[in-house]
Amino acid sequence: DLQFFDNLLPRYRCFTPSGLSEAMLNSRTRRYWPGGDVHSQVFLARYPDKKLLIRMARLAARRRIEYWHPWHMEQTHSSYRLGKQIDWFTPPNGDHEWIDSLVRFTHMLDLAAAYRLTKKPLYLRSFDSYLASFSKSRGRPGRHWKYRLNAAIRITNLIRAYDLVAGAKTLSLDTHMAVHENLFADIRFLAASLEDTKGNGAFFITTALLTATEYLGDFFQVDEWSKPAEARLYEIIDSELQSDGIEAEQVPMYHGQVVLVLLDYFVVLVANERPVSDKLKRTVTKMLDVLCGLCDPQGYIPPIGDSDRFPVSYITRFFNAVLDAANSRDAEHSVETTATPKVPGICRLTTFEDTGWVVARWDYGRGTQGYLLFDCSGKPGNGYGYHSHADDLQFLLHTTNGPIFTEPGRFTYCKDFKAFFPFTRKRIFPSGRLRPLYSLAFPAFMDLKSRNWREYFQRTLSHNTISMDGENQPRYSSYLETGPEVVLHSSLSIGPLVLVEGRFDSNSSVYSCDLPESSPMPGYQHRRTLVGYLPNLWIIVDQVKSVEEHKWISSYHTDVRYEVS
Repeated sequence: DLQFFDNLLPRYRCFTPSGLSEAMLNSRTRRYWPGGDVHSQVFLARYPDKKLLIRMARLAARRRIEYWHPWHMEQTHSSYRLGKQIDWFTPPNGDHEWIDSLVRFTHMLDLAAAYRLTKKPLYLRSFDSYLASFSKSRGRPGRHWKYRLNAAIRITNLIRAYDLVAGAKTLSLDTHMAVHENLFADIRFLAASLEDTKGNGAFFITTALLTATEYLGDFFQVDEWSKPAEARLYEIIDSELQSDGIEAEQVPMYHGQVVLVLLDYFVVLVANERPVSDKLKRTVTKMLDVLCGLCDPQGYIPPIGDSDRFPVSYITRFFNAVLDAANSRDAEHSVETTATPKVPGICRLTTFEDTGWVVARWDYGRGTQGYLLFDCSGKPGNGYGYHSHADDLQFLLHTTNGPIFTEPGRFTYCKDFKAFFPFTRKRIFPSGRLRPLYSLAFPAFMDLKSRNWREYFQRTLSHNTISMDGENQPRYSSYLETGPEVVLHSSLSIGPLVLVEGRFDSNSSVYSCDLPESSPMPGYQHRRTLVGYLPNLWIIVDQVKSVEEHKWISSYHTDVRYEVS
């Protein structure tokens, strides 16, 4: 790895043993953040709450970690303590996603920004301590080093954090070396498998490599990965985005994450007075318009598949700051003015043809808006279904006051919580003859172990649709399976009348040919029709047909504030 590092430094003669010199540090011309860094409009749009940022950095300095950033994929609602000797492999709450977030270095940006805002050396010392501990841990085997998404997010976060502290005179040369050595270890890993990526991860990886290109390119040779990464980015814009503008995994949260990572890449271009191509601008603008078209009257994306309800206005403000487009684009009321009619009882439909989503909007009067989303998306093909749920023909009904009929989104990707006995690395196995003892000693953990939570939130019964015999809709047992045929038949509105209709067919000849010989034929069709007489009436008609007799369960999930009779 050090030889690889040194080969990137052809223009310097006086190197330290790891290839980095004081001369190089003093001659740096590239930045990540634009002028003003933590006080710039771009930084304030990305991290709008300085007090919260400093509070989280203070926790991190005390070895307490909480994931709080807007649109963070793994937000937590309480902090967890790390030991004095940081364990980068054992999740303190048993959820491996928590430790994945730790190695992605979001807390390192908290520390760097807090140092820049307060000038307190505590945050710089903590930054140095975390980095030294992590660098040492890389010598141990673990799942982190095989997970490309971790490396991609870590590259971007480390660059964004380092850019804030690189000018500190008290930052040791060892820390400068550790930053660059970790960056190049991850760059080398990602560059070797650039063509193997797809879905939202492909955007994280390519933009991380291109961000590193712009930030390190003043005195490192970057052609080895920069040109392939740039070519790959333009390839995936065509292959990973459907013609209706929705990312191929058909999950609003990951669609939004792609918008954010592209904007994060734009930041380093703008900071170094580099142009953003027209194609990238058009791509981000179209994807952001899609999010605005999907969001509910409260401004949140719908929790379809593995989505959390995140605010779209956060991304639009960041978009405005990065591209200096505040005068031409005010997304906080672009949704209202372009998608919501002002005449009570009159509906506007937005149909996403490729995906099969239909959004209906109407006005109740007195500032209250209505929103219904009908989901005929089916299961994404070609291995894109990892974040999909068995939820075909579901619907969501929201108003300005919040959800009425909703769905749970996701809880965690963790299928098996891996808790450990306190102060040890000995695993708790909650089964066998000691199970009653474990239930008494670790009741909260045993409650988590009561079911596979990822599977629970993915299942058909957790959504507003129909299940046969309480089972999942067919072909959702593996994300690699081809899903059933789902078709949007009708979406139209005339005055106060609205009709949307879709069909689910698990017995379609097009799809049944893919079934393994041992797979039973589920054999049923479901046709759902939603008829609206706005503003207050929706009628739902479900027709199911099968060769054999079954028990049909129709699920309706209401928000906690509502009662149903």
